[in-house]
Amino acid sequence: MQNEYLDELLAKYGHLVWNKWNAPEDATYIGRGSLYGNPIPLTNPKDPQERIEVILEFQKYLTRRLKEDAIFAGAVMSLKGRDLACYCSNGKSSLDEGARYCHGLILLHAADLLHLHDSLSDVVFILEKESENA
Repeated sequence: MQNEYLDELLAKYGHLVWNKWNAPEDATYIGRGSLYGNPIPLTNPKDPQERIEVILEFQKYLTRRLKEDAIFAGAVMSLKGRDLACYCSNGKSSLDEGARYCHGLILLHAADLLHLHDSLSDVVFILEKESENA
């Protein structure tokens, strides 16, 4: 199961999203219990459709949180270009290389948008439109 939107993000950011066990030493942990953790549970990690749904739901959650919390938005902005560590992926940029979709892709995309746009409301608008079309 694949998703075109997430494939684009994986191609762009996959090399920065690692499994906690093989991540670079200076990677930022984004798993549960961290500031950046995905609060939406994945009940079956082997179900690719559920993984897609959870990550797209995380994008909606992140968009709401950015809108409500400027300090959190600043923290997300600080992730731009950083290596991220979760439990999902392996630092690769395609599913064929064993990568898996991860909410870290959404975080890195949001960080890039926050750097590109002066207005948080512009970033929120872009993320909302992308969520509608994903």
